[in-house]
Amino acid sequence: MSRRSKVLVVSRPTTVMEVKGQTLAVAQQPRRRRNRRRRQSRKLGVIPNGIGKYTRAYIKTLVDPFENGAIRLGWGCLAPTSTVTAYLRTSLTSNADGSIAIVAQPCAKQLLASNVAGASTATWTTASATDYVALGTNFSDGRVVSMGIRAYPSIAATSIPGQCLVGHLVAQSPTTLAQFTPNDFAGLQSSHVCRGYEGGSSTSRPVDPNSFNFYPNTVDTTGFTGGTEMPVSIPYIVFLGLPASTVVYVEIALNLEVIYQQLHGVAPINANETSPEGTLSDEWPSIERMWSFLRESLPTPGQFTEAAASVWNTVNSPLQGVVNAPQTRGGPRARNLFSTIFDTMNGYF
Repeated sequence: MSRRSKVLVVSRPTTVMEVKGQTLAVAQQPRRRRNRRRRQSRKLGVIPNGIGKYTRAYIKTLVDPFENGAIRLGWGCLAPTSTVTAYLRTSLTSNADGSIAIVAQPCAKQLLASNVAGASTATWTTASATDYVALGTNFSDGRVVSMGIRAYPSIAATSIPGQCLVGHLVAQSPTTLAQFTPNDFAGLQSSHVCRGYEGGSSTSRPVDPNSFNFYPNTVDTTGFTGGTEMPVSIPYIVFLGLPASTVVYVEIALNLEVIYQQLHGVAPINANETSPEGTLSDEWPSIERMWSFLRESLPTPGQFTEAAASVWNTVNSPLQGVVNAPQTRGGPRARNLFSTIFDTMNGYF
């Protein structure tokens, strides 16, 4: 070290640097803490972008009820509640004219309504959820959190493609639904049209504040009958012009918030008990305010069809797509759709 060299000794962490032949020890500035507000938000259980975690969970289950189960909504109930899923996986065979209509209903007893009698025939049959007996035994009432239906025809891409109509109906009862033929769905404004061999997916939506009420029909062994109007929109998938007697794989998920069956003593009712996981009502003062905001940002069932179709097309066969859930989880379009929804909503907070 030369005679002119000077050394600065400091107590803080230093960095040695050389300037014009002189060796200097420069004190490092302490790093500023960044994103303090973001870290604090995580501690409080709030999504970093400003959307509450229960609101985000509700959006996800509305858009994709197969990969996202029910959450507790919280409004209008002092008793402790639970969440369940009424589920059905089956296959149907189209009519000789290549038509088949499939509808999901918000009740475990008649979860699936289907018409395979012909494109101009209004003949419907129903099928129950796999676990509908257990639901009716253990729970007295339920309200719909989300519901979805998806279907995939087993035909080659080189076959006659036909067409697939996807959408949802509002203010329907079993009586009014029984009057529809498969051809009638083609004239509905709500129908989103795609190629038949791709299959499709459709989801339900709340209609008004009554959609958030508890109904015994959702879980009992009777279901909705006659002219009783169903509380949420009814998702449907209709195929027209498929090859004769085409096998169509169907999957339906109905996510419910339920009240335990008090008569069977499955769980004691305590009005002062609160759900430890929290509810959607913790983040919104009323149903009306919550839904008036969310409905502006959510995609329509038709818009989500393309995202769902990309998930189905990531697998080689319909059975693999149904059984092997990890391969169908969050296709690229589905992930982009969720991102767009949250980015749009973030501007309101």
